Amino acid sequence: MDNKKILFFCNTPYQVLFTINHCFIEKNVQHSIIVTDAIKDFRHMYNKLKQSNIFKYVYIIELNRIKKLNKWECLLAYYAQTYFKKNFIKKYIDFKEVYDELWFANFNTEVTYLRRMLLENNKNLKTIMFEDGFATYSDYYGRTLYDILKPQNVIYSFLRKRIYDNYYHLNAIYVFNAEMMMWNMEEIPVKEIKFLGNNNSDFLEAIYNLYGLEQLKDTYSQKYIYFEESYFEEGKKVNDINLVGRIAEHVGKENIFIKTHPRNKKNRFKEEGYITNQDTIIPWEVLSLFIPLEEKVLLTIASVSVLTPKILLGQCYKGIMLYKIAEPKESLRLDIIPTYEKIRYQFANNVQAPKTINEVLEFL
Repeated sequence: MDNKKILFFCNTPYQVLFTINHCFIEKNVQHSIIVTDAIKDFRHMYNKLKQSNIFKYVYIIELNRIKKLNKWECLLAYYAQTYFKKNFIKKYIDFKEVYDELWFANFNTEVTYLRRMLLENNKNLKTIMFEDGFATYSDYYGRTLYDILKPQNVIYSFLRKRIYDNYYHLNAIYVFNAEMMMWNMEEIPVKEIKFLGNNNSDFLEAIYNLYGLEQLKDTYSQKYIYFEESYFEEGKKVNDINLVGRIAEHVGKENIFIKTHPRNKKNRFKEEGYITNQDTIIPWEVLSLFIPLEEKVLLTIASVSVLTPKILLGQCYKGIMLYKIAEPKESLRLDIIPTYEKIRYQFANNVQAPKTINEVLEFL
């Protein structure tokens, strides 16, 4: 019997990391991957993936060249798929295999149409979601799925089954730590897959080469590492620079390293005289595999980067999250805070969430 064939659809470097992890765990499966232009420097990633020989086939889709369909066009395409498929995916990609499973992590129409296209060659195609970082564990993520799958009236039910039909056929959702899930639905089994981390030298070597860590210019030698978020790029004002400034007065600006958020086009912290990262492509989940953190203090307002080295790798360090003292509150992603609280109490008691700036300075 031929090996099972899985196609992964990846929009972020983190999703690529999850996919490679799966490749090293399920070695008897034939893996293929789609990378999109949602990934910064996606062509470089595409070439690296082809050179790695981890995947049977590597495909690329430039989403910016594809017409984005609104919900009414999705509904129309449910009944008139031929025209939309021709203009949506088939003109951009030529699949070399008939796939048994489609794995994806984001809510978008591209996946809906990809699944519909793959169904033409395999009516028994399985549809599986995988985690897209800690947001997947949050109640917000669960509510989004619930709203799609269990609309409040018959009309919405009719429409959504034809607009978001791939979610009505989910066979499972895979995560690294099922215990952290803040939601559950009987219709969607949650399954756990191990994160190899530092326990597999072949996996580490593949990750090191794929992400070009031999060319990394950032040393992360400072004791204090602050993780910026994308508030500024989203037009939201938060007092992050002021908070970091108070910390700098206490520990010295030269001892703080700022990891900027890759979506932020303006390097605000560099303008304030801080040392910031030069590489903005390699995800922190990858970097933390190779950076000793025992003597580090990781800080942020509400970035999961302060939690992931503990959750995924069991690393020992001190973490501080500033969401209780950040202002204004309306700019924060409050819907994910309960998830952070649960994770901190149950899985990462090395991470604090102080209620005042004085408490922060005491923890440093």
